[in-house]
Amino acid sequence: MIQVWSKNIRLFHSILIVLIVSAFITEDFEEVHEVIGYSIFLLLLYRLFYGVATTNKYEKISGFFHSPKAIMSFIKSIVKLEEERHLGHNPVAGIVMFLMIVIILVISLTGAFGFAMKDGEGILSLLISSNFQLGELLLDIHEVLTKIVLLFIGLHLSGVVVSSILTKENLLRSIFKDGKKRDI
Repeated sequence: MIQVWSKNIRLFHSILIVLIVSAFITEDFEEVHEVIGYSIFLLLLYRLFYGVATTNKYEKISGFFHSPKAIMSFIKSIVKLEEERHLGHNPVAGIVMFLMIVIILVISLTGAFGFAMKDGEGILSLLISSNFQLGELLLDIHEVLTKIVLLFIGLHLSGVVVSSILTKENLLRSIFKDGKKRDI
C-alpha cells in the first residue's frame, strides 16, 4: 500500500466534514455559527499553507492542477468507462477540490464581513464600520455560495463513487484508512 494521504490531511478532511455539517446545523444560532465559520476559515488557511510547505507531492496545492491535455485525456477515459488511475487527485478531482477550498473560504469571509456590516456584531465589527446594504449583499452571496458548495460536495462524493467503481479501488478507505494499492 502507498500512504498517499498523511495523518495531517486525513485529520484536516475529517475536521472539515464535521465543521461543514455543524455550520449547516447551527445556521440559526448566530454566535455558534460564527465560531464554526472562523474555524473553517482557519482550517482552510492551514490546508493552503500545508499544501505549499509539504514535501508529499499528492498533498501539495500544485498537485490539484493538471495540464489541459491531461484533463481532456482523463475525461475521455471516463467516457470510455476506463478511468485513468491517479494516486493523488485525478485532473477533474483536483479542479473540484481547489474550487471547493476557494468557495468555502469566500463563504467564511462573506459570512463574517456580512454579519459584522449588517448587524454590527461579531469579531469583525470591531474593525469595520456598519453598512447595512453591503452587509445584506454579502450575506446573500454567502447563502448562494453555500448552495453552490453543496453542489460541489455532491460532485466530490459522486466522483469518489464513480472512480471507486471504475478503478476497482475503495477511495473512501484510501482517504480514511490504509492508502492505495501500488498496482491494480
